[in-house]
Amino acid sequence: MMAKVFYVLRMLVYVVVLFGVLLWALYGLPAAVRYRITEQYEFASATESGDIALGVLVPQSGPYQRVSAVDVTWNGDIAREGAAHVDILKLSGTLPAGTTTTATITYEVILPQGRRVWEAPVEEFHLAPQDKIESDAAPIAQLAALLSEHNAATRKDIFAIYSFVAGYLSWPTEERVNVTPTAMDALTSGVGGCEDFANLMVALCRATGAPAQVISGLYFPETLLPFVVYTTPWNHPAGAHAWVEFHTPAGWEMADPSHASALLPLRWRVFGRNDGRHLSYGEAAGELDVYARMQTWAMQHGEMVAAMSAPLKFVATAGAADVSVTPTVTVQKLWDGVWLNFILVLVVTVVLIRSLENRLTRRSKSSSD
Repeated sequence: MMAKVFYVLRMLVYVVVLFGVLLWALYGLPAAVRYRITEQYEFASATESGDIALGVLVPQSGPYQRVSAVDVTWNGDIAREGAAHVDILKLSGTLPAGTTTTATITYEVILPQGRRVWEAPVEEFHLAPQDKIESDAAPIAQLAALLSEHNAATRKDIFAIYSFVAGYLSWPTEERVNVTPTAMDALTSGVGGCEDFANLMVALCRATGAPAQVISGLYFPETLLPFVVYTTPWNHPAGAHAWVEFHTPAGWEMADPSHASALLPLRWRVFGRNDGRHLSYGEAAGELDVYARMQTWAMQHGEMVAAMSAPLKFVATAGAADVSVTPTVTVQKLWDGVWLNFILVLVVTVVLIRSLENRLTRRSKSSSD
């Protein structure tokens, strides 16, 4: 009887150990995830010919991403303008009546998993109130003082802010969506989407004297399988997302309080480290300024045909009245080192458990003999 009890207890220990080791393999080990992204914009004209223009934002390489192999196919003029954290692709040409033409933009992205700390200047706005980030509002200042143990926020204090936001806000239902994703609206309502989470965390950080900013970008879900091609018209297989970058004496780091809200045991996973899923287009307000500049350029070539600022980031205009444009995005995960870690650790752990269990079984038999 005792032997069966010990056997059951051993099995439970094995299950707990295996579960913990696999979580560590998925989220704790360094890895890299590689994607190929293709954006296509098909212009069509029914009866009129005229000039057309397309502006598209493409992310640049940064502290936790590497963008390479940018290739543009377009039957017209192509210009590329660098901006903060993004490139503006400016495509223009003429579309004859009754024809179609397609712009194809392809690039590859490598997103690492693991701790990331980097050096970059701290700007004045990183500590100041900002549109949607009311760091000088009394309720936010009072809450920040309660959450921070120091006059100048340490990394521990910032983690306390991050944990508070993740635990305090809940994702909205259809009936409860904030009209504006401001920090004060999020604090008052207790609900919000990713931008609300990010704005509230940044407001609290700035209120404690910790530089911080909201980042606009894309999030690639873990459900995207390696080597499978995902194609979506008028959308993106990766969803629009917002998260936070904060600064301590060690440097800049990233955090995603909206995803931490669903990962209570794994809250550390998206604090101070990337998970191979976040693709940054830069500071949110700055990206909107660049988008507005791109829109101004496109409107010089005609009337608005279509535009989207998230998750796709493009503006299409035309000189003719009957021109349409259809955007389509294709994403293929070329490599996922996270799942390779998972498989290798699983195999090694199972072999070790089997070996240990065989030794215990042999020892038990020899003792009984």
